[in-house]
Amino acid sequence: MPGHARAGHVTGMKTVGRAGAADVIVVGGRCAGAPVAMLLARAGLRVRLLERARQLGDVVSGHMIKPAGVARLREWGLLGELLGLPTPAITNATLWVGGEPYPAPPLPAGRMALGPRRCVLDRLLLAAARDAGTDVRLGVTARSVLRTGERVTGVRTSAGDQRARLVIGADGRHSVIARAVGADWTWLRPATTYGYYTYWSGAQVDRIHAWIEPGLFAGLFPTNDGKALMFYQAPAAGFADARLAPDVCYRRVLDDRPALRRLLAGAEISEHIRGTGDLPTFFRRSAGPGWALMGDAGHHKDPLIARGIADAFRDAAILAVSVTRYWDSGLDEAVAAYERRRDRDARPLAEANLAIAALDQPGSVLAERWRSAAALEQQLGT
Repeated sequence: MPGHARAGHVTGMKTVGRAGAADVIVVGGRCAGAPVAMLLARAGLRVRLLERARQLGDVVSGHMIKPAGVARLREWGLLGELLGLPTPAITNATLWVGGEPYPAPPLPAGRMALGPRRCVLDRLLLAAARDAGTDVRLGVTARSVLRTGERVTGVRTSAGDQRARLVIGADGRHSVIARAVGADWTWLRPATTYGYYTYWSGAQVDRIHAWIEPGLFAGLFPTNDGKALMFYQAPAAGFADARLAPDVCYRRVLDDRPALRRLLAGAEISEHIRGTGDLPTFFRRSAGPGWALMGDAGHHKDPLIARGIADAFRDAAILAVSVTRYWDSGLDEAVAAYERRRDRDARPLAEANLAIAALDQPGSVLAERWRSAAALEQQLGT
């Protein structure tokens, strides 16, 4: 989409080093790094994106894009392409409490959620970054950062040293950039739940189904290729046993809940079961001289209310505006302001999310907390 680029939007833009050097290096090319690279390149900056994978496949991470995230895709001109792959639009949800369905409030007109496979979403976003003019380099691993005094001035990589005025770490919760700059946690809670999921073929699922009870959160939703994703989360203390027999535990969730199993009547598991217990909630210091963190590198949360992708898109939008507006002067303060804005929006949702993820109350209480969190999302508009 070269037509989106706005060369000269950043007035008096200066580049660093020799010809071919970058203004900004983004480390990580998935749903946080690719959008921020795209937006900065559209604004006229010279952006280089480094992604350690040689090809973006599926990843054990968030899969649901909440309506606020879908709105970002529409704003960026990418929604039509994602829907055309095709990715089913999700406009209804059912919350199951005590084994009985309770229709959730309908989404406002024109609003939808999406549940694309990550190989579909991430490749689309990376292509959009490249089309905007980003220098995308796959198969390059970041190892550390370069400094001049206290200021970060580039990245040491498997392909050699690369310099830029700003380095953005969008490389996940185990961020190499976060470790290299010494970004301490400002708020940390250990994993509350663990989770497993897989894909089903032949499922007649046209909405989000969310099943909540003491000790369990489960659900399913439609995705690409006519499949449905079915997941479950349970208290973290059970992960040590579940990881020894994930298939058995996954099937037991369905077998013990006939109403949930009936939603998959006639369907079959089509892929192996994936999961993780590495689900802490944290905020890291995410801004400093010459660097910033975004997406899961700066803030990670339990996946229960499915905020990961929408939060990554929010970070990309906020950081890109801050960087381009104050590129010529005040860049460090602008990046610090991005962190404060992120925390203002994300901290209340992180706390509301943890209150549900404890899964330690009767289903009716958990359901009310779920509704309250959804209302908070609407209030914050994120």
